[in-house]
Amino acid sequence: MRIACGYPSDENDEDKLGRILLEQGIITREQLKQALALKQTTKENLGRLLIDLGFVSEQDLLAAYVQLRQALALQQTTAEKLRQLLVDLGFASEQDALATYAQQLDVPIYDPAKIVPDPAVRKVIPDIFAQRYQLVPLRRNGNKLLVAMVDPTNIFALDDLRLTTGFEIEPILASVDDINEIRKEYAIQDIRPQLGEDEEA
Repeated sequence: MRIACGYPSDENDEDKLGRILLEQGIITREQLKQALALKQTTKENLGRLLIDLGFVSEQDLLAAYVQLRQALALQQTTAEKLRQLLVDLGFASEQDALATYAQQLDVPIYDPAKIVPDPAVRKVIPDIFAQRYQLVPLRRNGNKLLVAMVDPTNIFALDDLRLTTGFEIEPILASVDDINEIRKEYAIQDIRPQLGEDEEA
């Protein structure tokens, strides 16, 4: 039996619905790709295709649709991106949301176990830029600067960074918490030399 509630037919909303289903682990990326490919030939609604292919149940799709409506309504009153709103509303975990977003952008995710920030690059980016764009420099490799960013798609930030630093920017996706933790670590590194000077005095 089909639920009477209509699913989004706008392509932009359909993309967002697919994102919610991905972030909640209800469908896989390959399943979404298959449904989207079929949509190109059938022009059928994405939600209906996902059900017909057996990838989601009516109930799961309806729940995701309701969550999308709530998130979009809240987005009208805030500057937060949809991805963060889904996390804030409890519809997706931050890690799942980041993983899905990273796949969509084809960029790596910051992993503190694999990438150790280098305090030597801390001041390469002025604090005003780092705070405005929610980013922090991680490491330098020749003329390339690895930068952790909340939004690696922000072309204004990338252009500003290139002009300001003179480096080629390699963005890496990071959460707000990751950015704040790296900044705290850099601040501690700044304080340590001062403490040593005070002890010698």
